[in-house]
Amino acid sequence: MGDISVKIEPRELRILRQETGQFGRRFPIGPVCWPHFDLLWIHEGEVTLKIGTESETVRLTAPNGHLIFPNVPFSGRSVNGKANASICHFQGGPFEGERTTKLFAKPDPRDTLHVQNLLRLSLSYAEREAEHLVRARLLGAILDCFVEGRIPKEHPNRITQA
Repeated sequence: MGDISVKIEPRELRILRQETGQFGRRFPIGPVCWPHFDLLWIHEGEVTLKIGTESETVRLTAPNGHLIFPNVPFSGRSVNGKANASICHFQGGPFEGERTTKLFAKPDPRDTLHVQNLLRLSLSYAEREAEHLVRARLLGAILDCFVEGRIPKEHPNRITQA
C-alpha cells in the first residue's frame, strides 16, 4: 500500500450511504462490486468474505471489519445464523487515487473496539442527520485506524536519549 503521510481532510470525504443491517441464511453479502469505498464492519456474529476475482477468503469475527477498495468484487455469508453489520460507502480520503494491488485494508487489531465505538457514534450522527463535516471528521478518525504506519512513533527527547 505504501506510506501514506497525507493528512485526512474531512472536506475531501463524501459519505454516500451509511446504515446497519443483518446478514443471515436468507440475506447473504453480495455478490457486489462498488465504484466507491465500502467500510464493512461486523458488530455481532461472524462472516466469511470472498474478496477479489481470485476470491481471497477472510473470516471476520465481531468486532472487526475491512475497508474494501473501489471496484473490488466481494461476497459472503454469516457463519452461524446471523451477523449484525454496518456499512459506510464513501469517496475520497487517504486511499483515493492510490495505485495498489491490495483489495482491502484492515484496522490494527488493537484498535477494533475503538473503531466499533466510533462507527456506532457515526451511525448515531447519521440517524440524527448531523452536519456532513462533523460526520466526515469522524470518518477521517476511523480511517486513521486503517492506514498502516499512520500513528507516528514518539521521538525520544534529550533526557530519554541520554
